[in-house]
Amino acid sequence: MFRILEVNKFYPPHIGGIETVVAQRAKHLSKFPDTEVKVLVCQEKGRGKTEIINGVEVIRCGSAGTYFSCPVSASFFRKFRELSKWADVIEFHTPFPLEDVACLLSGCKCRVVISWHSDVIRQKKLLFFYQPVLKRFLQRADCIITATQGHIESSSFLPEFREKCRVIPYPVEDTEILHTSPVLTEKLRNPAHIKLLFVGRLVLMTGFPAVMASC
Repeated sequence: MFRILEVNKFYPPHIGGIETVVAQRAKHLSKFPDTEVKVLVCQEKGRGKTEIINGVEVIRCGSAGTYFSCPVSASFFRKFRELSKWADVIEFHTPFPLEDVACLLSGCKCRVVISWHSDVIRQKKLLFFYQPVLKRFLQRADCIITATQGHIESSSFLPEFREKCRVIPYPVEDTEILHTSPVLTEKLRNPAHIKLLFVGRLVLMTGFPAVMASC
């Protein structure tokens, strides 16, 4: 039996692009023969619980709340240490400073894969203190996955670890795009109008505000 642990801040029904990626990975990896997948995340606030979603065990650690976009959870460290002894491979989804610290403190011996979704964008002052931990975490990684080459080139950290990086584009499930209604309107058909298609949440880390500012 090959055992995979997916680690992230949150998990659906929490809305987010990274949460969607984690759920898709867990769902599809669990379909491989002799493969068991578990997911370790946090509650946004409240007591922890464990549930089965799409055949995957999802462990949600209790949290005192979310501060600076990061859940505060003491039980996360205890549960991670326990599951790190169970797993053959752990895939971490960054940025999530809690997982970096948990991994380094646990002394886990299994394979470590980091899925790099973004640099830390908003918490610039906290990044000064977090940066040494993040670099040590990247050194510990056996492999770093990015969705595009641009994630590597534009990062403040990844170029140093370029030899570990592998580009794997985000998947799109057919069921999410089939049988949808056309979005064309009279304005979209008007050649005088600029057409801009953006796929993602309207948040700072997706780069949408910067794109709009340059238009």
